[in-house]
Amino acid sequence: RAWCVASPEASPTALQVALDYACGYGGADCSAIQPGGTCFDPNTVRDHASYAFNDYYQKNPTAMSCTFGGTAQLVKNDPSSGNCRYASATSPIQNPPATPTQNPPPAVPIQNPPIFPMAPP
Repeated sequence: RAWCVASPEASPTALQVALDYACGYGGADCSAIQPGGTCFDPNTVRDHASYAFNDYYQKNPTAMSCTFGGTAQLVKNDPSSGNCRYASATSPIQNPPATPTQNPPPAVPIQNPPIFPMAPP
């Protein structure tokens, strides 16, 4: 089991940029780090980034999904504390709703190129 957390060497500015990415385009569930959420406190960029990085990583569990431009690292110790629970590969993670499958586009017949007679030398 591994968790993806903010690197202790990362600057707050770099962490904020990565946090914005994880919660936005990255698709991490950041509801727990919103005011009133179970992981809002401690209210630091580093703690919020760790939660978001880990949520993203657990949904995309490859080493490359825990880089965030050098601001993240994998750890073996569960960073959960109090009511704030970090997802792990062994804990249930909600799967996104299934999208209906669409039929592939119809195949386009491949036409042979026209054959031109060779011009006489």
